Amino acid sequence: MKAIKITAALTAMALLIGAAGCSGKSGGKDSEESGDIEESFESYMSKVLAGKDASSLIDSGSESGYDLYDYQKDVLVAVMGEATYKVKSSDTNDKKGEGSVEFEIKYPDAEYFAEDYDFEDREDFDDIIDDIKDADSDEYRTDKFTLDFVLDDGEWLVTEDSDREFKSFLSGIVATVGSAGTPAPTGSGNVTETTVKDTDSFTITPSEVSLITYETYEDPSGYFSMQIPEGWAVSTGLIPTGEVDLISYAIRMYDPDNPDRMLYFNLNNAGMIKSGEAHDWYVDNYGADNPFALMPVATELSAKGYFEGACNYYYYTSFDLIENVGQNVLGGDVLNATVTSSITGQTVEGLFSVTLMNFEYYVQKNMFDYTQGTVDVGYLIPYDVVMETAPEGEFVDWQPVLDYCFGTIEFTDAFMTQRQQQWNSVMATSEYIMNTANEINDMIMDTWENSSRAYDVASQKNSDATLGYERVYDTETGEYYRAETGFGDWYDGTRYEVVDTDEAYLSPISGTIDWKG
Repeated sequence: MKAIKITAALTAMALLIGAAGCSGKSGGKDSEESGDIEESFESYMSKVLAGKDASSLIDSGSESGYDLYDYQKDVLVAVMGEATYKVKSSDTNDKKGEGSVEFEIKYPDAEYFAEDYDFEDREDFDDIIDDIKDADSDEYRTDKFTLDFVLDDGEWLVTEDSDREFKSFLSGIVATVGSAGTPAPTGSGNVTETTVKDTDSFTITPSEVSLITYETYEDPSGYFSMQIPEGWAVSTGLIPTGEVDLISYAIRMYDPDNPDRMLYFNLNNAGMIKSGEAHDWYVDNYGADNPFALMPVATELSAKGYFEGACNYYYYTSFDLIENVGQNVLGGDVLNATVTSSITGQTVEGLFSVTLMNFEYYVQKNMFDYTQGTVDVGYLIPYDVVMETAPEGEFVDWQPVLDYCFGTIEFTDAFMTQRQQQWNSVMATSEYIMNTANEINDMIMDTWENSSRAYDVASQKNSDATLGYERVYDTETGEYYRAETGFGDWYDGTRYEVVDTDEAYLSPISGTIDWKG
């Protein structure tokens, strides 16, 4: 079944402008002028999977390394040496200078082979490598991945973010190798640059985010597919009824072990009354049980007013705006806020985005006394409701994961056909806007990265101070870690530096440094 990578934001009543722009694999003259994105992809993959320097094929010109012990790197080289991949699709937009290649990578499961060993000496790792090279096809795993490209002087280059994400994915393949025990030092077996005054060394425990591997989720109804972190769950259906309606289709992806880590996406939802005065009019004239009287009430005519009015309707009971960080591709606001989770009762931070249509309908406040004026009893109609959330203090780490997954949603032809049929039965003259999921999530990501985010810096610093941590920068890989306060006094090497910059608190941490010995 051919999949169309789009989300649909339908228009109601008499709104809307036509959607402009197109994307697809370039061909003909354009393809010759801009170069072939799949050839660039093949060059990048051949170098990365061979462990060679691919910096000339990355838009930043910088090569990110693998933050692994040498013996783990040996395992990774063995995995990559046996890995295979195939291109599923490619898209380019020469006008925007953007493109992407979606591919499947099939590789031996290093964690599977590592289960048979106690990691007591170097020989164990050599045996793992031998097992990997002798692996049967049923001992392999398959993952989908998408690399984003930018056009630079006629050449397609992998974006710095995609390069980092893919290499983190590769590192994650073997990140757990050795975690069940600590191998004895074997000279090059440990990071030799890391020494301390008392000759003890330390270990780095990878963060949950850095260990994530993705798997493809296929909707049982055949409506969509998406990439999700392995072990996470997906549900569909409106809040609070759970009804599955293709016009008002909703997707929720979440971590079963920590459900406040969540992506919620709703194409179109029920309206919201615009004022308490309009709510009272419905109650006075049609009774408190009237469907309109039961709608949530916006606190003001804005995205902020919508999400405040939606308290107790979605997955939160309070909404406190931190910052309006910009607009999404449809012109709706993107808000950074904290909420109180109705699932756990904990404080949760997130990005909240919605595009609103203001349907106006004025009536007399009192049908028997026209001197009292009119009231707008129309309602706000929300489109493309997006919520990306994680527990307060964790959102900086999890936002890129949630945003990546959001950008991989692909609705099928069957979904689009059935949805249009449903919509036509409701309003035959309606139109709908269609936008690619990655356009929406790219806009959200851009506004997030360009915002001041002073709140995040302050909250991360406060959290570290409370827990007794400071931030440490790896000068070789460009990654940040948490370490116990005083790390700089104990550590006598040059690779790691204690830092107190905003960037250190706005970047996901790759793990926690703990002393051993």
